[in-house]
Amino acid sequence: MPSSPEWASLSARHKSPSSPLEYAGLNLHPEEKESGSTVLLSPSPIDDTAFLLPDPIPDRTSGSTDKSANKDDKREVDENDGSGVERVPLWRLYLFRIQKYSSYSFATFLSMHLATVNAMPALLGIDAADNGIVLARVLYQLPLVEGLVVGSLAAHLISGVVLRIHKIRRDKSWYARRLKMSRVSFTGYLLAPLVAAHVFVARVLPLITEGDSSIISLRYISRGFARSPLTSWSIYVAMLGLSIYHVGYGFSRWLRIRKHSVQIAGVIYFALGIWGLRVVSQGNNMPEWLARKYDIIYGMF
Repeated sequence: MPSSPEWASLSARHKSPSSPLEYAGLNLHPEEKESGSTVLLSPSPIDDTAFLLPDPIPDRTSGSTDKSANKDDKREVDENDGSGVERVPLWRLYLFRIQKYSSYSFATFLSMHLATVNAMPALLGIDAADNGIVLARVLYQLPLVEGLVVGSLAAHLISGVVLRIHKIRRDKSWYARRLKMSRVSFTGYLLAPLVAAHVFVARVLPLITEGDSSIISLRYISRGFARSPLTSWSIYVAMLGLSIYHVGYGFSRWLRIRKHSVQIAGVIYFALGIWGLRVVSQGNNMPEWLARKYDIIYGMF
C-alpha cells in the first residue's frame, strides 16, 4: 500500500463517488470502502477500463520523494489538464490503443473466415463453401495481407498480456489483492490456444508436408471430424462460441453497441455456425488419394 501522506492526498481527490473520472473517453466510477485509516478505491466492474486508471503519484507539497514517479514524469500524460492531478503513463495509453485498433484489422479477416467456413456451409452447402474458401484464400494468403493479419493478432495478444501483467502488479500495490478478470478478457485467454492449434493444423502442417495450402478445404476439416469426432466437435464448438462472445462483447465496448443487440446477433450466428459444422462433419466423401494426403497431414499432429 502507498504511504499515508500520498494515499491520503490521492483519496481526497476521489472523495465523491458521484463524480465519474473520465480517462480516454472511459467513465470510471470509483467505490470507496473504509478500512481503518485508509480508503480503498475499487475500479469499474468492467475491469479492463481500469487499464487507464492513473497510478498514484506523491503529493509534491508533502516533501515525499518517489524516484520511479519522478523518473517517469516526462513520459506521463496529464488527463485532467490541471496541476497536481493523477497522470496516465504514455506507454500504457499507447498499449491500450494498440490493443484496441489491432482488433479491427484482425476482425475483418475473422468475419470473412467465419462467413466461408460456418455460414456458407449452413446456407449453401459444403461445395459452395469450398469455392468461397478458394476465392477468399487468394486475398488473405497474399504475403502482405497474411503478414498484416498475423501481426495484428500478435499485437493484440502481446499488448493485452503486458497490460494484464501491469494491472495485476498494480492491483496488489493498490488493494493488496488481485481483482477479478472480466469475461471478455477471460474468453480471450481461453481462445488463444485454440486459435493457435487451428492455425497450426490448417496452415503450418500443410506448409510442412505439402509446401503450400492448395489442397486444404472444408473437406480437410471433414476428414478431421471423421478421424476424431469428439475432439473435433469439442474444439470447433468451443472456438466458435468463444470467438462470438469475445469479438461481440469486445466490439460492443469499443463501439458502444447495445449489449441486447450483440446478444441477439450472437445467438443467431452461433446457431448458424453449429448447423454449418454439422454440414462440414458430414462431408467426408472425397477421392481416396485426397483422404490419404489428409491422413498424412493429421498424422503429424
